[in-house]
Amino acid sequence: MAKKILIVDDEPGIIEVMVDYIKMSDLDVKVISAESVDKALELVLKQKPDLIVTDIAMPNKNGIEFLREIRIRQLKIPVVVVTGHADEYMLEQAWKVGANACLRKPLNRKDFINGLSELLQKGSDFIYDSASVPSPRVVHLMLSQELMKKAVLAASKSKLSVEDWIVAGVEASVN
Repeated sequence: MAKKILIVDDEPGIIEVMVDYIKMSDLDVKVISAESVDKALELVLKQKPDLIVTDIAMPNKNGIEFLREIRIRQLKIPVVVVTGHADEYMLEQAWKVGANACLRKPLNRKDFINGLSELLQKGSDFIYDSASVPSPRVVHLMLSQELMKKAVLAASKSKLSVEDWIVAGVEASVN
């Protein structure tokens, strides 16, 4: 039976790109989508997806609020947060609330599919596992929550960006 991925983005064109990427892959999944958090919550409860991909910046309720609703309901569904313009604070909030991965737009097709595949394989085993270290092929996509927290803290105390600290932390953990 095919697993289900829920894609949430207020821009239909972005949803279409992600769906196309998934269709071009080897993933055996059914894709459902929503253009608002309210519709997405309804689909989560009815369709019970195996993985959620959500944008952060959306009108009315944003992706962080959506993720918070999922975690409050104790739904053990891996969540990938996708953003084109979130600042460090928003990324920090995503990790604090329980995001399993954060990706930046524009999406690289291969990295996107590899990240989804990894999370679909791990399923709910990857939820709240801040000590886990992702496989090397997706380490640049899925950072442990602990590494993200350290990067955000380090960036707040220096002139370097969170991304610079993440790269430094990933390189240190690989070596």
